Amino acid sequence: MASSVIEPLKNIHEEISETDDMFIIMQKLCTLNIQNLEQTTKVNDCRELGRAVDIIAGAGQLLFFAMAGSGGLAMDACNKFMRTGIPCMVQTDSHWQAMYASLMKENDVVIAFSHSGSNKELIESITIARNKKAKVIAITGSPISPIAKVSDVVLVSYGKETMFRSEAMGSRVTALLVTDCLYTGVCLQRKDTTLQVLEKLRDSIARKRY
Repeated sequence: MASSVIEPLKNIHEEISETDDMFIIMQKLCTLNIQNLEQTTKVNDCRELGRAVDIIAGAGQLLFFAMAGSGGLAMDACNKFMRTGIPCMVQTDSHWQAMYASLMKENDVVIAFSHSGSNKELIESITIARNKKAKVIAITGSPISPIAKVSDVVLVSYGKETMFRSEAMGSRVTALLVTDCLYTGVCLQRKDTTLQVLEKLRDSIARKRY
């Protein structure tokens, strides 16, 4: 079923050659990232982004779920959203995900990261959360993947594959863009609370710096 939905990866060889110096390689990769970011802004519906912001802003708690390489994205998102004053937690282990999902309530929210959108264990955890009436927001490279079928809002992080970088690697930058958009939108809705939390966080780490 999933294999019929997810298109197989193809190596799209960008024009980077062995004769390119590191400056040229950097320029070409920068151009590729810009193209991915621009494509991500085109494929996402602003109304869905707004709906996701509204859901998050009203959340009792936020749980960030991801597996393997997407784990860093979930950790980054959790680090951002803790500044909004909403209780946050990140889980990248399927067993812990399932346990925490089973304790979720109606106003809780799962934000799940999966480039393929077809990780079985992640989808099982999300389904448990949905059965507890929690909302699910998926950030994925495929809007028609299995994860989309069990999510309330689906946001796309576009990534183009190259010779040495898979689509999943290319989409990390765009997933950060989507996360930043959601975070900024929630901050605007929770401005006073966010500013108070930011002040507390600055005070807490100030003593750790020289």
